Amino acid sequence: MIRILYVHGYNGKPNGESFQKLAKYAEVADFGGEKVEMHSFDYDATDPFKAIRDLRFYYFKNDIDLIIGSSLGGFLAANCDFMRRIVVNPCWTPSVELPKVGYEGDTMKYTWLEEDLGHFAEKGDADFCIGCFAEEDELLGTKYMSEFKKHFKETYDIPGGHHLSDEAAKKIMTEIAPAAIKK
Repeated sequence: MIRILYVHGYNGKPNGESFQKLAKYAEVADFGGEKVEMHSFDYDATDPFKAIRDLRFYYFKNDIDLIIGSSLGGFLAANCDFMRRIVVNPCWTPSVELPKVGYEGDTMKYTWLEEDLGHFAEKGDADFCIGCFAEEDELLGTKYMSEFKKHFKETYDIPGGHHLSDEAAKKIMTEIAPAAIKK
């Protein structure tokens, strides 16, 4: 059994549209004959340290093989060093981006995490994190791709915009995720 954990973006829902798209393609993806069990994770955006701690706990407690985090969920997943993960349109600097979408909380905790993002890449974590960036991301564009590439080796272009398209979900689940699991 392959266990994949999805982490939604800011104001998203654990079992929302993106999760449903990924789950649909997980059913037909080739993971070497293994069935896929999809999990979802919810968090409180006002406390990213707790969210990352809880995410790590969930990962180990449930024997997760792969985390897929989208946008802010991608940022949280990127902070889970040495765990196999795919970050989709990751919000690399939530302290800058969250206020633009209505977040009124304290962004200082995000600033602290941003400073250490990728810190363990040179110690072997670079192979554990894969970035997927939408070709037409209307929210973040491609500005964070170069930042991501400073730390992590593997990136993919995916079709669509910031919110996961059906085509992007298919590519992630049928091409990228199976290859990530085999690493």
